[in-house]
Amino acid sequence: MKKIIKLFATIIVFSLSTTSFAQDMTVFGLVLGEALSIPECQKRGTGPTTYYPHFDKNTCYERKFPNNYNYSRLQNEFIDVYFESQKTPWFLKYGYLDAQIVDGKLERVSIYTNGLETGRDFLNILKEKYGTPTSYEQFTVQNKLGTTFDSFYSEWDLEGIYLHFDPAFGSLDHGAALIETRENHKRRMKLIEEQKNKEMKL
Repeated sequence: MKKIIKLFATIIVFSLSTTSFAQDMTVFGLVLGEALSIPECQKRGTGPTTYYPHFDKNTCYERKFPNNYNYSRLQNEFIDVYFESQKTPWFLKYGYLDAQIVDGKLERVSIYTNGLETGRDFLNILKEKYGTPTSYEQFTVQNKLGTTFDSFYSEWDLEGIYLHFDPAFGSLDHGAALIETRENHKRRMKLIEEQKNKEMKL
């Protein structure tokens, strides 16, 4: 009887542990690997003159080329996600998220930040949500005048998602974080490898 109780208790503990550490697949309330749960932003005009006036009060998405689509359902394309003005995250450099839709599902989100100035603060936000990075590298970068600054590159290789953050992506005042599903990460790596092989053949 004691063995049965002990085994039952072990099962409960294991169940609670797996539930507590279930991978968080959300980014600002948007669920990776699922259909987008927000509406398209309001549009004006028709045909080649279609545009977004940015009058929306709620979170919504904009297509990169709204006049190129003859259907309303998202399929395979890149979009921009805009937030209600008062709820726009402070660390977004351009005020929106860049997202990728694959087969109607949200597979990747890119977040552009204000560079090294806010890099550490945003890193802490990522740590709070996704835990300690699985890979972290520190190094120095320099500006055009030769002044050096401390920088880093962090990477999370998790069960459900892949994420990396570079606070000085291309320039010292432009950071970039990429969050995507494991499936999308595999596809992207495969495409990169194929492109490298093509370049080597040339």
